[in-house]
Amino acid sequence: MNAIIKLSILLILLTACSSSEFDNFKKRITEFGEDGLVDEQEMDQLKDIVRKSDNPKFRSLKNGKQVDNSKLCEYVLLIAKRTNTTITEADIFGMVAITSTGPFHVHVFLENSASMDGYLEGQTAFETALFGLLSDVALSDETNGLNLNYINSKVIPIADSATHDEIEYFINKLEPTEFKNRGGDRTTSDLEEAIRVVLDEVDDKNAAIFISDCIFSPGKNKDASVYLSGQENMLKVSFNQAVKRQKDLTALVLQLSSQFKGRYFDQNDTPRRIEAERPYYVWIFASRSNMETIIASEIIEHIKGGYKQKYLFHSEVEQAQKLDCKITRKGRKGEFEVVEGTKITKAEIANSKKSKGKFSFQLYTNLSHPFLSEETLENSEFYTLSDPNYTLSIRKVDPKDRIGVGFSHVMHLETRKLTNESLKIEMHCPPKVPNWVAKSSSDDDTNLWKDDLEKLQLTTFGFNYLFQGIFNGFFHYNNKSTPIFSLTIPISQ
Repeated sequence: MNAIIKLSILLILLTACSSSEFDNFKKRITEFGEDGLVDEQEMDQLKDIVRKSDNPKFRSLKNGKQVDNSKLCEYVLLIAKRTNTTITEADIFGMVAITSTGPFHVHVFLENSASMDGYLEGQTAFETALFGLLSDVALSDETNGLNLNYINSKVIPIADSATHDEIEYFINKLEPTEFKNRGGDRTTSDLEEAIRVVLDEVDDKNAAIFISDCIFSPGKNKDASVYLSGQENMLKVSFNQAVKRQKDLTALVLQLSSQFKGRYFDQNDTPRRIEAERPYYVWIFASRSNMETIIASEIIEHIKGGYKQKYLFHSEVEQAQKLDCKITRKGRKGEFEVVEGTKITKAEIANSKKSKGKFSFQLYTNLSHPFLSEETLENSEFYTLSDPNYTLSIRKVDPKDRIGVGFSHVMHLETRKLTNESLKIEMHCPPKVPNWVAKSSSDDDTNLWKDDLEKLQLTTFGFNYLFQGIFNGFFHYNNKSTPIFSLTIPISQ
């Protein structure tokens, strides 16, 4: 069910509210949007209306007893469209882009340079994993077609809106001779050019998958370090331009492993026959909405044989998501009263022997993000507090905790310096190159087959340059440190 249908159902449900209450609510939304912006204060007023209403029809805008911020934002946007109020997602405070583009097309590009032949000798994990992945993508209700291509010095179309048999032939029936017969220049790999061609296919209605060993090919008598640096810089430019064209562009890279039996071409194009496990990579490029769909479908997690590593590049939203919360006296140190579930008054430091000099409280909230793991959401290192004298810990709500019904997480805050303030909690998750990238890269592969087996199985020539080029191009444009979540707790003594 796409976003427009969901929003229409939501509107139908809400129009069943008592006419006076609902009409006033809708009128208030229209009034707020007349200046082209629904700001934080106005959203707070709308939340108060929903929160204080006992009308059961307002439950569709709530999560338990708390207002569901995303549903409220969706409804504000829908009313604006129905009343021809000129506001967009970016004009509504706290709104994360929720626009669904509906089913999208997927363009697959499999590199067929000579260095890939070794993955195709017999039935390999490479073929099994990719056949399963592409079949799942094609069968998904969220996609409306799968185009299959080989790519080397040029794009070689194989099938448009591929059938199951065509996908099977594309992967499982493939042998090195078939790769060769499809044409193109298979002697070198210009990864920067290949990725640029792949990126050109991506928009709101089209995603792309690029499959490659990601080994650079400087060629004979070339200075490898100069070549790699040049490729990194060109990747940076290409990706930066792509992100400027499509600000919600995302990229997911998966490192996988498969048996390799064939000729390995080193940086000087010298072939050596090897038999070993070797890494290869699957890159998925899509809009933010389509990437959320791909991840939510769990297609990636169901790849046969699994993946070794992954990393997701994604832009930050323009505004932080403002979290709703409920403060509880449970587990407190010291004394305080709770007003409207979100404010602390009459706060006092603890005097008991066990907790003397401490003040602490807990609050329930909902933390979720399509691109962040549970481990990240619970890691306090990603959170900043306006008062550094407080410490913060986060955990999931215990299913047996009745007070926490309707919430996903508990935050525990503690200090020894109690003051009157508005304590602001923000989550930041700045981009960082993962450690596995350096461990997966080699700068010289001329003696790779003579080195230890682990290096042969784990490293890819120049991969660090490839990753850094994309990373720097992507985040050079998206370098703002916009909070992901934001929450403010007024505290008074």
